[in-house]
Amino acid sequence: MTLRVVLDHAWSAGHELRRLPGTLYGFVISFAPGHQVVVCLLSLAVAGLAFVPLELQRRIVNTAIEAEDLSLLFWLAGFYGIYMLANALLKVTANSWRDWIGQSAVFQLRRHLISRREGIPDEDREAGNGRAVTVIDKEVDVVGLFVGAALSEPITSLGIMASMLAYMLVVEPVITVISLAFLVPQVALVPIFQNRLNLLLQRRISMLRALGDEVAGSESNGNGDWRSDADLTDAIPGASSAASTLPELKGEGAGRDSSGLTDELLTAIFRNRMLFLVIKHLMRAALNLLSHLATLSVLTVGGYLVIQGETNVGVVVAFLTGFERLGEPIRDMVLFYRQMEQSRVQYGLIRTWPESVVESQ
Repeated sequence: MTLRVVLDHAWSAGHELRRLPGTLYGFVISFAPGHQVVVCLLSLAVAGLAFVPLELQRRIVNTAIEAEDLSLLFWLAGFYGIYMLANALLKVTANSWRDWIGQSAVFQLRRHLISRREGIPDEDREAGNGRAVTVIDKEVDVVGLFVGAALSEPITSLGIMASMLAYMLVVEPVITVISLAFLVPQVALVPIFQNRLNLLLQRRISMLRALGDEVAGSESNGNGDWRSDADLTDAIPGASSAASTLPELKGEGAGRDSSGLTDELLTAIFRNRMLFLVIKHLMRAALNLLSHLATLSVLTVGGYLVIQGETNVGVVVAFLTGFERLGEPIRDMVLFYRQMEQSRVQYGLIRTWPESVVESQ
């Protein structure tokens, strides 16, 4: 994969997209499968070497520093430097290849949607001008970029976690098991929060499409549908009382001008977005708290074992680094899950466009 190919050529397998598969991952698997395999193998290499710095840190502290062996210290430091360079090169290669797949998917999706839109009658096409900009410009980006990361990203994150946890279980199982008690709940919390975020996201996409039509002056009968998407009462418990403190949205009535409609729609989008952000911040705070408790458990339990003479300082240092590094793939998996759910929602909406524009007329 040369730089010229990355910059000049999107993947097409010699043909354009003729139809979109029924599911998001159906599209992912069918798109650039050979390249997806290569990126997954590179991701496995990155994940498989994740435990190396932990072992090198342990050996530097316990073997080289305690023995005051300068020669061994420099050798281990040299190996550490080589590892960091190799790891950086692997990540740059994997991430660039992954992004190339994602941008190729964006390129092909846009060509596909533009071609489909050209096949509908002129009057229907004009009516959907506003949402066409929203779909082709913004929504396709989200889905296309996810395609590049859909397989390799979870392999990298889950592989790093598996590699480091396996190493720590072998070296000091007591500290590992106690600290995991604060990491496992993070996996359970994410779907609970994300289900609410998905609901809000799907409704916001619908309202943004309606806003695009409104700004573009498109006369689409489907624009009134956004009122049902403005409801917050089932998005999160207590949202109904919070929403009731805001001015009520006006119903459709005679004499209302376009600016009034736009203001109501903007207010509904604002409410949706603020509730989305509040839920996201709550999720992030809960995950950060559990991550810090895991680190605290390493210090507490590890310190106790060192004082009792059952382990050594090198293990505690390595484990502190390990659990701090575990936080990164966990955060990456949370972000990946959010992106997957957002892409799944938007892919489903993209598959029915522009047919949905025609049906709403």
